[in-house]
Amino acid sequence: MSRVNEPDNWSDDIWRYMSYMQFISMLQNDGLPFCQAKQLQDSFEGTPPQKDLPDDFEEQNLDYPKGIKIFDREGRRDPAINYAEINLRTSIEIWKRIMYLNCWTIRENESIGMWKSYCGECGGVVIKSTAEKLRASFDSTDRAVRIGKVLYKDYKKDNVGRDNLRLFNYKRKGFEYEKELRVSVSHVSTEEDLKDLPTDELVEIDWQSQDESINVKNDLDTLIDEVRISPDCKKWKKKAIENLIDESEYDFPVDYSELAIDPSHKK
Repeated sequence: MSRVNEPDNWSDDIWRYMSYMQFISMLQNDGLPFCQAKQLQDSFEGTPPQKDLPDDFEEQNLDYPKGIKIFDREGRRDPAINYAEINLRTSIEIWKRIMYLNCWTIRENESIGMWKSYCGECGGVVIKSTAEKLRASFDSTDRAVRIGKVLYKDYKKDNVGRDNLRLFNYKRKGFEYEKELRVSVSHVSTEEDLKDLPTDELVEIDWQSQDESINVKNDLDTLIDEVRISPDCKKWKKKAIENLIDESEYDFPVDYSELAIDPSHKK
């Protein structure tokens, strides 16, 4: 069984909304920003539904070990935690700190709700792409990258299991409006670090000192179909974004949001 839920159609349009500063950072770093799961809006990311929790879960205390041994390699345990050392509540907290997510929405068109939620009053941009181009853009990365759509469940009635990796591709039904596609990586080691590692040896990390965000390099030329500026954008901002893209030696088309165009006007 796959540990992520693959998109129904890899040719589906996807959108990534971000602030101007996030967009500038993406260009400067030649790759997408990934946010630590612990920093996401939903404070219960990575938590199993009630039916999948052990009877003593509410009595479990966070019992942080000084170090935790995990490893991350395609075809092995990819990644896994030594569960013998810790209880479930603690393992959930650890995974929130070592799992990093880059989130998209699967839609045919722009969403004013997404503009407001992710760009706010200061505005921003949205990147248009497809799930397939997103996957192809990571072909040269040295990390184990997983792309899967989020499934929305009734956490009082449904089961999803306790697989820590899979749990980050499930959310409660109250978030269903997001129609989310996620790219996930674990901040453990790269394939280069692990290539000579015996399969029965674990990599120890200082999981309590992980960054709140990381950047993962990918091919932005392959990824980006189009960049659109938020609906209330001034003309000078569009020109500034175009200049920034040009200075970064990229060639993405830039346009205004479709929601800024008078629908009564003929093209």
